[in-house]
Amino acid sequence: MDGPRLENDVWTWRGALRLPRGAVEVRFTGRAPARDREEVLARIEPTPPPLGWARQIHSARALPARPGECGEGDAVFTGRAGLALAVVTADCVPVLLAGPGG
Repeated sequence: MDGPRLENDVWTWRGALRLPRGAVEVRFTGRAPARDREEVLARIEPTPPPLGWARQIHSARALPARPGECGEGDAVFTGRAGLALAVVTADCVPVLLAGPGG
């Protein structure tokens, strides 16, 4: 994991997981001034991919990711390349799971 570094007024930590079918890029960021997920992504990525997230409710519900809000839950998952996933944490630790199948 590289970082932290300041990218367009957003503190960012970067890392990558190398897998047999490609790589998963990971970025942990602070909040942008407007505190909007899409604004943060646009500040750190010149051509941002679609972004999916959950409306977090402190549950054990994992949701299939799609662009935009994916519903109420506390985890999102995808096998789709090119879709950014966002989570917001306060007193929780974010967890990333990735496997050889994507």
